[in-house]
Amino acid sequence: MMNESGESSTSNETYVSDSDNSVVVPFQFPLLKSTSERKPVKTREKAGPSNDNGIMNEKKQEENQHFQSNNEEQPVESPNNSADIVKLQPSGNTSGKRVWDKLHYCVYCEKSFTNITKHLLRRHKNEKEVVEINNLPLQSKDRKDLLLKLRNAGDYNHNFDILKKGSGTLVTFSRKEEGNNLPTDYLPCEDCLAFFSKETLWKHRKNCVFRKGDNSKRKIQSAASFMLPVTRTTSEGLKEQVLKKMAPDGISLIVRNDSLILKVGEKLFEKHSQHQHLSTYISQKMRELGRLVTHARQMCPDVQYLTDVIVPARFRNVAVAATRNLCKFNEKTNTYEKPSLAMKLGHLLKKCARIKKSDSLISGNEMDEKDADGFLTLLENDWTDAISSRALQTLKENKMTATEPVIPLTEDIMILEKYFKSKTSTLEEALDKSFTKQDYDELNQITLARVVLFNRRRGGETQRVTLKAYQSKLITPSTPEETVESLSPVEKMMCKTFSRIQIRGKKGRTVPVLLTPEIEKSIGVLLKYREMAGVHVNNKYLFARTNFDSLSPIRSTDVLRKHAVAANLKTPRSITSHKHRKHVATVSQILNLSRQDMETVAEFMGHDLDVHRTFYRLPQETVQVIKMGQLLSAFDNGSVGQYKGMTLDQMPFEKGEIPKTSMIK
Repeated sequence: MMNESGESSTSNETYVSDSDNSVVVPFQFPLLKSTSERKPVKTREKAGPSNDNGIMNEKKQEENQHFQSNNEEQPVESPNNSADIVKLQPSGNTSGKRVWDKLHYCVYCEKSFTNITKHLLRRHKNEKEVVEINNLPLQSKDRKDLLLKLRNAGDYNHNFDILKKGSGTLVTFSRKEEGNNLPTDYLPCEDCLAFFSKETLWKHRKNCVFRKGDNSKRKIQSAASFMLPVTRTTSEGLKEQVLKKMAPDGISLIVRNDSLILKVGEKLFEKHSQHQHLSTYISQKMRELGRLVTHARQMCPDVQYLTDVIVPARFRNVAVAATRNLCKFNEKTNTYEKPSLAMKLGHLLKKCARIKKSDSLISGNEMDEKDADGFLTLLENDWTDAISSRALQTLKENKMTATEPVIPLTEDIMILEKYFKSKTSTLEEALDKSFTKQDYDELNQITLARVVLFNRRRGGETQRVTLKAYQSKLITPSTPEETVESLSPVEKMMCKTFSRIQIRGKKGRTVPVLLTPEIEKSIGVLLKYREMAGVHVNNKYLFARTNFDSLSPIRSTDVLRKHAVAANLKTPRSITSHKHRKHVATVSQILNLSRQDMETVAEFMGHDLDVHRTFYRLPQETVQVIKMGQLLSAFDNGSVGQYKGMTLDQMPFEKGEIPKTSMIK
């Protein structure tokens, strides 16, 4: 049965309202201010040829009914009428004659109609916004503007859903005939929510009826793209590389069912997806948030998801309390058992609050936007005093009281190198006589460890050396003749002895790796038996895993830990790539290197000189005792004036000047 507005209806039809328990989310876009608060501009308002009081004739009703029943874009809730891809709604105009067949979507019931104005005024006349429209004079500008706002809001909700789903028809402000335009060429206006082409969006923004405040913002397209869905669904990459590899426990269950945590994961994956090894880092960050939700639920039964924590009223009693509980804060000593985790959670909560704010801008949810803004303000003002300062102080105290050696012992380094040489020789001979996968894996591990320790390179960087990077050393241009002639005999010998390859370092820097002839020989053996060892043909890494058709390299940290124990060192826990890097920077203090030499060392290590001095040149006990002991003894003996103009290394000391309490018996 057709009603007078051209809509099909039933006797038991119900209306969707803000007070219903319907699954339809009510329109939450703020109402427009009065015309006195904005500049009047010309706008295109009409969605159909008839005015508010017009009645469609019987023939027009039949045409609309036929069009809606055969059009691809049926009501959103119909599951069988979606297109396979997102496409634009084409124009039906023919031979210069306008056809009133454009579909708009209702913001309340989410159905499509060719005359959305009549639908809103007749079928949703009890809604708050429609009541306000009916109270305005016919044909008035305010009435037209509010109708336009409701129409745009319904179209925006529809467009957001189909972009997120990845299939359907995009409703734009104006339609074009068949052309080269794509759905990706359109962006929504921040104020009126209508979709415009990227090329014309800036023109519309200048005269938008619903423009708020100053329009001096330059990055209009960037701001508009912020209103699109973060992702259509959970991406296949995040599912395959992160979620599927996550441990199947209670934390992963929380992560998989929390939309805000998934959005954090999507953001991180979009940023780091080109680096496969960072999938573990993404999983770690998502699980940290999942653990926080677990403790937040203990603090407040009303908390079910992470978004429930991002509320100003729950900042102190939930967010801060849950963080302290998770990081095991001791109120008596004002220290954390897990201080680094407390520092990380602060950064993650800021990211979550910003994502919640962006979602609220997209959905028009002013309450969520206000909650996110307030929570961000509290994070900026109170998080440092409540969490960060004590966590940072705990980290510093732990470093000062650490009993483990900061750098490895020279004796251990010599023993380990001797152990590696002996094992390498034995394994190479064994492989030449009879191949075994166990010997190949052992040689693979030892060769990686030798490259890491010889170059003092970060373990993760070295383990990801690719076959392509190693083979590129064979086609690298030779050293220019002019440069060779300027070198000393020793330097010429060094150029012939070592080969050099380039790899990706931290923050995308290109860093060198030097290979000795012994290491190159071992790599040659590995390449010779690579296929026999079962390395997957698509594994691009030089130090590849040989098990389970893996496409990953072996882990340098596991290799160093294993062989440091096998070599019977005095301090096996000091054999890490990080501590070896500190060893180079610390010992370089004794060599009294020039600034140019220090820059060369820092560049080879993969960081700048300031980082080298701040984080790697640690003030070691020996340097402090020798040099400062000399200076303080001179003050104590009253003889400091005798050494005017001298450096600490030039200051001579007699045996009697050394304090008796410090003399070794």
